[in-house]
Amino acid sequence: MKNKIYVGNIEWSVTDQELENFFNSQGGGGVVSATVITDRETGRSKGFGFVEFETEENATFAVQELHGSQLNGRPIKVNIAKDNGGGGNSVMKAIRRFLGEAELHDELGVGDGLRHFILKRVE
Repeated sequence: MKNKIYVGNIEWSVTDQELENFFNSQGGGGVVSATVITDRETGRSKGFGFVEFETEENATFAVQELHGSQLNGRPIKVNIAKDNGGGGNSVMKAIRRFLGEAELHDELGVGDGLRHFILKRVE
């Protein structure tokens, strides 16, 4: 995962393609993918994204050379992306945690059948 970087403080109008082009031209190349993260409901950029490189060396070079540089007039933050702990759906994790707590405390009276049904539906 050391070949993936986080890019923050990007202008809302920046597209995936612009982000990829920027890191290919300014960051030494080797970009595999670039993704600007958007809000699910509005489709509007959240102001950050991720760029994946072919090698860890490409990613490290981009961090060292481009952190603080200008992209569309804004200084960007560039860091090696943090591992999110194995991925997975955060809603799923929250439901599992909730059901586990309900089982431990039995506050909600959630039966095993309902618990099984919910877990199967969210997987």
